[in-house]
Amino acid sequence: MLAALATLVGGIAAGYATTAPYGVTASGPEDVAGVFGTVPVGPFVTIAANNWLVSAGLAYGGIAFGVPAVSGLLFNGVLVGALAGVFDRLAFLALVAPHGVLELPVIAVAGGLGLHLGGVGWRAVRGRTNPDEVATALERAARVLVGIGILLIVAAAIEAFVTPRVAAVVLGG
Repeated sequence: MLAALATLVGGIAAGYATTAPYGVTASGPEDVAGVFGTVPVGPFVTIAANNWLVSAGLAYGGIAFGVPAVSGLLFNGVLVGALAGVFDRLAFLALVAPHGVLELPVIAVAGGLGLHLGGVGWRAVRGRTNPDEVATALERAARVLVGIGILLIVAAAIEAFVTPRVAAVVLGG
């Protein structure tokens, strides 16, 4: 789990270091509160589904020796860091913090699950575990992904319904 968190945070740092030195500053959208519309059910469903699919990919992709989990964590971290490097700091925090405090750790947990499954896959290839243990690990991963899904639904609800309003108050839009 700590390796997954370190990978995500390392990606964030790399993304920030890549974009911040250029002095480009982007602000948030003009109508922050209405960015998803007045009743953002569609964006909520899209965000929740996308984040769950990313998490499932990080977790189950990890069975391939953890490589997809590491690359997915790095990619998502670099993306967040790159945006942090070009957005006005207050705008970035207003647009990311309300849902990001839940979403980013959950993504790290999914990546940690992928790294765990990567270890299981590696042991299986080397003949150090039996097929029943691999099946048990995959079943446990499915249960963890249900919990991840629930947390990502909450994060998506915050992102679609709360974050735009918080950002509007903070940014005066």
